[in-house]
Amino acid sequence: MNTDDKIVYKPIIDLLTELGYIPQRQKSGGVLVLDFKNNRLKEKIAKISVKDTVGKKAGFSLKFYASSEYSQKFSDGVKSRCDWWLSANGIKYVKIIDGKYIACLFCGKCDNYVRAYRYTYPDGKTVICCGGELIRLANITIDDIDELTKLIRNQHDFFLSEHKTM
Repeated sequence: MNTDDKIVYKPIIDLLTELGYIPQRQKSGGVLVLDFKNNRLKEKIAKISVKDTVGKKAGFSLKFYASSEYSQKFSDGVKSRCDWWLSANGIKYVKIIDGKYIACLFCGKCDNYVRAYRYTYPDGKTVICCGGELIRLANITIDDIDELTKLIRNQHDFFLSEHKTM
């Protein structure tokens, strides 16, 4: 991880571990991956990916469907995921229900799409995407820390509330 990334990700890693999300180290094809999972809640909330190449920027993915308001950077991440679902790769999993495009594996975990991301395209087409997935976010900087903290805490609170009802 390069020096700039260490400055950016340290407060995120500290928050995640404070909330009980333990980094689980994996290596795949020259990429070091840290998955942050809370074993008590049985939920994964984030992932940091670092290529072995020195100086390469780390990648960051986050689960934040519990929040409905966020900046353009996070909206772009949701749009990117919805774009994939609507592509040739994902379209086989999309159904149209009540005029909305539902991008889901229909596993039943989303509880009537509560655990889902929503994106409305400029043409008015609304896509509801699987919330079981982490959303890849581009170019995380120190300026994103406050919003990331809010999104992580909100998602964690959602997991806690769900866990209490089980």
